[in-house]
Amino acid sequence: DGVVHSAGVGGGGPIHLLPDEEWDRVVDVNLKATFLVMRAALSQMLKQERVGGERGAIVTLSSVEGLEGTAGGSAYNASKGGVVLLTKNAAIDYGP
Repeated sequence: DGVVHSAGVGGGGPIHLLPDEEWDRVVDVNLKATFLVMRAALSQMLKQERVGGERGAIVTLSSVEGLEGTAGGSAYNASKGGVVLLTKNAAIDYGP
């Protein structure tokens, strides 16, 4: 079994002008949704028998902007960077 999570929304702006609501909207769609999908998928996969040594695969999509900052991209860049590290952490915790 497998799941691919590719939700994403742009937005943000300079940190000193960024309203909490905009930060929350971008982080919720880009990072929190990835966490929720991953948690649901892992919960199911961990119940399954291993096939070929594995229980399934999770693919997440981020952005180069999660690795490199861009002007005015604080919320988007932080959320996509979070996706990268969340995915790496899941691979460490659950990977072969």
